[in-house]
Order: sequence, then C-alpha cells, then structure tokens
Amino acid sequence: MLLIASGLVVRSFLNLRQLDLGFLPSDVLALHVDPRGVKAPANEWVRDLLARLAALPQVEAVGAVYLRPLALGPIGQETRVILEGQRDSPDVARDNPALNFQIATPGYFPAMRIQLKRGRLFNDSDTARTSRVAVVGESTARRLWPGQDPIGQRILMPTMAPVGPPTAWRMVVGVVSDVRYRGIDDVRLDVYDPALQASQTAGEIVVRSTAHPGALASVIQTEARRQDPRVLVERMTTMDAVITRAIAPWRFSAWMFSLFGVVAFVLTTVGLFSLVSLDVADRKHEFAVRLALGARRSDILRSVFLVGVRRLVPGVALGVMTAAAASRAIRSILFEVEPQDVTTYVAVTALVCGVVSVASYIPARHAARIDPLALLRRQ
Repeated sequence: MLLIASGLVVRSFLNLRQLDLGFLPSDVLALHVDPRGVKAPANEWVRDLLARLAALPQVEAVGAVYLRPLALGPIGQETRVILEGQRDSPDVARDNPALNFQIATPGYFPAMRIQLKRGRLFNDSDTARTSRVAVVGESTARRLWPGQDPIGQRILMPTMAPVGPPTAWRMVVGVVSDVRYRGIDDVRLDVYDPALQASQTAGEIVVRSTAHPGALASVIQTEARRQDPRVLVERMTTMDAVITRAIAPWRFSAWMFSLFGVVAFVLTTVGLFSLVSLDVADRKHEFAVRLALGARRSDILRSVFLVGVRRLVPGVALGVMTAAAASRAIRSILFEVEPQDVTTYVAVTALVCGVVSVASYIPARHAARIDPLALLRRQ
C-alpha cells in the first residue's frame, strides 16, 4: 500500500517537473516597483524604467506585468467579458466566463518566453491615444470563439476601465500560450491589456539575464532609485525560486511517501526472506528424506517457492485492494495521476513479485543443495 502511494505521489512530482508553465522561469529575476508619488503617470514611469534596464549589460529582455505568475497564489484580478453582438445583461454575465485580467508591457512576453501563437504582441504604438487592443490566451480564444479566428474579434470588459472612456471595446490582436498565474495546477482564461492603455499599474518587473539573475538585483535597485529616489523596490526573487516554492508541497509528499515506502519495502523483504529461511530450516529433514528417496532438486526448489507464493498472492491482493481504497485520501496531492493509475499498480506489483522471487530463491537454492546422507548421519 505504501509503495503504491509513494509511486503515485512521485509520478505526480515528476509530472510537475515536466509541466509546461506557459513561460520559461530560468534566468529570470522578478521584482515589484511601487511608483506611487512620482510625477509621471505610473505606467509611463515604468516604461521609462524598463528602457533604462534594457540598456544594462547582461539584460536580454525586460518587461512588466500587473501580477506575475504565482505572485499571490490563487488570488488575482478577474473581469467580466462581453462579446461583440451581446448586450450587458444578467444572462450574458452568467454564461460568459470570468477572465484572468493582466496588464503587460510589450517586453513582458519575450522576457518570460511566452509564445505567440497567432497575430501580434503589444508594441510601443499601443497607447492611450490609439485604438484599444488586447491579447488573449489560447484557452480564452477556444472558449470565447470556438472554431473561429480570434484575431479581429472585439470584447468589452466593463469592470476594467482603460485609460480614456469608461467603457471601450478592445480588439484582439494576438493569441499567446496559457500561463499558470494562480497556481501550478490552476489554468485560467487569460486576457492582457497593454500597459499604456490601462488605468492600473504594471508594477511587477521581470528581467531575463544572460548571467545569473541575482547578480542584477543591486544594479536594478540603483537604476530605479536613480530615476526617482521615492520609488519602492521590493520582493526581489528569481522565477526559479518561485517555482521551487510552488512545488515544495509535492516534493515533501514525494520524499515522505518514498521514505515510508522504502522502509516498508525493506521490512517486507527481510521478513519474507526470514520466513522462507525458517521454513526451509524446519523442513531440512523432510527434504533430505525426499532426496534420499529419489526426489529431484527441482522438486525441492518448487516446494520452497510455493511457500513464498502462498504468502505472495493473498498479500498482494490485500495490498492492492487496500491501496485502491486508501489512495482516494491522497487525491488532493496528486497531479495528472489518477488514484487508480494502472501503470503504478502494475509496476509495484511486479516489483513485489520480483522481491518475493529473489527472497524465495536464495533459501530454495540452499535447500536444493542439502546432502541427505550427511544430514541423516548427523541424526
């Protein structure tokens, strides 16, 4: 039971390690800037800061977003959406999904290596004086416009007023890969506003470095305060560290169940070997007599193996049934693995059968080598 539980949790952890997050976390430094109190509009101030950071050596790409991935766990900003041709009514609000709202600068997507699937990304010409645009995630495009081309579609987000009119239709100009913003195992429907068209601040800066990202921390702080001494720079971390913290519960569970599984595995192996060895010791005289009467050594081997098999079949059956019932209790810590995963059950059963075979073979080999005449003379 413990081996199956550990197998399920370890497979979940491996799935997490291989998971497509929608972005590439390596070599990325993340930090938060608070430009409140500066004279320029917040997002324009952030744009100027990003230009200064982009000129630094070892900076490959830099951008800013409203809430970086996994910034606040399951907490984020959601918005209602109205499609072109729909009226703002309770039925539409109920039927249309809520979208995970983000504000991003043009450099955010290349800095995070978020893939462009269709259309274009934001550029410097997407400002408050130009037509409102938006970029959506793949799942958003499939959910809102199934079987249609999302490029050129128009959406209205009444709860997210852009700079300018209180309500404005946004035209979808690009589709990007889904990003796991709220959690490793939580995929939402993403929509992005360009920072210079948004009223909220894109204060989460991400910097992709050609060297170790931690080496840029002090330089970035200096540049931000050189631009304005009143700015607050905080929460500096690497995206690798963010991902490590996010998968820590699964890693702990994998180690814990693996430890218990290994202990159970060793105890089972030693116990079974001891039982079969004791059985062989008790039956030495029987084996000697059978060999003296003409029994073949293969018959002795088969007889000893049957002892292990008699313990194997009910033990494995009971273990599998117990594991099938108990594995439902760990469903919450499994990721992309079913509690009754056939591969895990078959692998663990094969492992136990192999251990039983080895634990039975060694005593059986000793039993088959018994010299009946020497043993009977000692008696």
